[in-house]
Amino acid sequence: MTNPKSKADRLFEQSTQWLSRTIAVVILMLAPGLAGRYLDERLQTTWLTPAGFGIGIALATIFLLTLASKLIPAAGGTALPPDPPAAPDLDEWPQPGEPRRPSDSGDSGDSGDGSDGSDGSDGC
Repeated sequence: MTNPKSKADRLFEQSTQWLSRTIAVVILMLAPGLAGRYLDERLQTTWLTPAGFGIGIALATIFLLTLASKLIPAAGGTALPPDPPAAPDLDEWPQPGEPRRPSDSGDSGDSGDGSDGSDGSDGC
């Protein structure tokens, strides 16, 4: 009976796969340009370095598009599911034991203690 891999092992495997893919993209981008620079110095030309970097960018772009098409599942003509509703921001809710702020109570802000500048009379 085999022992199932732990979550840490799976995460390590995924991270090393992404690291190797990233290194491959960097090599694809830089190697043709560096080869062009080497040839420019050997052949006394000036156009091989930019051409090499242009080819490197094209190769890296093709590699990334191929990789994305393999890693991202196709929708198959079906509509994407709607986004789930956003969770409420818990930072705006009062914490247990914290007094409610006036904006949380839903009233108009009149506390009825006369702090609005009136003398408390009806005006009669």
